Amino acid sequence: MRLMGGRIAAWAIGLALCGASPATEIQPRIVGGVESSPTAYPWMAALMQQPLEFRGGSGVFQARFLAGSKQTLFSGPLVDCAQGFGVCPDASGKVCLIERGSNLFRDKARNCQAAGGVGVIIYNHLPGDFPAGGTIEDKNATDTIAIPVVGVSRSTGVMLRADVGMEAGYYRSDSIPTSSFCGGSYIGNGWVLTAAHCVFDITLPQSLSVNIGGFDLEKDQDNVIGVEEIDINPAFNIDTVNNDFALLRLARAPRGVEPVLLADASLSDAVTRTGEVGTTIGRGLQNPVGINADPDPEPIVTKLFEVRMPFVPNSTCNFAYTTVGGLPGTPVTSAMICAGTGAAGQGSCFGDSGGPIIVDREGRAVLVGLTSWGLGCAQEGLYDVFSRVSSDLERIRQLTSITPYRLSGGASGGGIPGGGADNPGGDNQNHGGGSLGWLMLGVFLVLRRVRRPHSRESRNPALRRGFRVFAPLSPE
Repeated sequence: MRLMGGRIAAWAIGLALCGASPATEIQPRIVGGVESSPTAYPWMAALMQQPLEFRGGSGVFQARFLAGSKQTLFSGPLVDCAQGFGVCPDASGKVCLIERGSNLFRDKARNCQAAGGVGVIIYNHLPGDFPAGGTIEDKNATDTIAIPVVGVSRSTGVMLRADVGMEAGYYRSDSIPTSSFCGGSYIGNGWVLTAAHCVFDITLPQSLSVNIGGFDLEKDQDNVIGVEEIDINPAFNIDTVNNDFALLRLARAPRGVEPVLLADASLSDAVTRTGEVGTTIGRGLQNPVGINADPDPEPIVTKLFEVRMPFVPNSTCNFAYTTVGGLPGTPVTSAMICAGTGAAGQGSCFGDSGGPIIVDREGRAVLVGLTSWGLGCAQEGLYDVFSRVSSDLERIRQLTSITPYRLSGGASGGGIPGGGADNPGGDNQNHGGGSLGWLMLGVFLVLRRVRRPHSRESRNPALRRGFRVFAPLSPE
């Protein structure tokens, strides 16, 4: 779970949500575990914030999107459109550079868009920064401004005027991130599976990079790949953390990586029924965190750690969370699976969100769950709660064409022939005590946010009180 910037880290659920906010900047490790072998998990994914920058021929400059603007990457040759009073000539496929003046920002953007422009940079007509409150919003407008619009200072505009004809825009930085806020698993065909709470409020997929197979993020960077699409399970509920699944489509498939296999419903049921021991992997906090406590800052760790824990029935897990944890109803739903010993000192924690719990079959790792939530970290009498992968298999198959590992012996996944679409049966029910009880508890988001300056608390006051779900930690 990661301490997310605007994600869940409430009083109790501290285990797995990953998000993006900077309030508490702690980078965690598995509690009570050991350092993994450098070559053990080549499919393991680290979710990282990718720096973005506004850039022109004169270098990197400060800019901000106007209110109501589409926020996306854009680039093209600069074309000078004066003050944008009319359709800008020769703007097709280019970025319009427009001086602030007496006409509306929306009109300037409209005239650039009408000429085929791909983005607008408006610079102040007076010395100083672009004024606050710039907007292209108009509730009475019948048209849509589909291209991004940013504002810059007068001095930046003057520099950019000298760059007309040169490339400018909003780009992914060439720098490679070296710390993560959440984990994930490469499942094949260019897709990573992670927890929805890690990415549910990210509006720009390109602000993410994923390191596939890197044991040490500072050194192992053979497969650092950008994200092109985020697909969150439509039944995901941020208040109950139910159906906590998200798929990330990568800009390319990693090279030389064999994907992890996916557990079907029969294997998922079997590991719980037999109490099989699974392995949880991550870069989260290493010290226990009390149910009502905030985690103490810890230094960023870039290497993988792991801990082994037996699976336990959902009924056992629910009993623990309603008695020891004091949660109402049945907070552990059929879309979740639990593991742990019930003893203190071992488990996942902040920063481990989205990472895997696996079992071994025929010498291959099989993904059973994704680190999702818990009360505190490694607390006596409680267990770690994971998203049950088998409950999301049909959606995964439809989007990725990846099929699960079959307990009967046929193995498939990551494009390997065999298997077939799984029918998770009752695993994918959307229930679990109802959201009312959880909303009464509330969720206090611990912002690990690296991506956005505002917190989730400001948008959803119901998420402020004591319930702590583990969000991703900020690498900064």
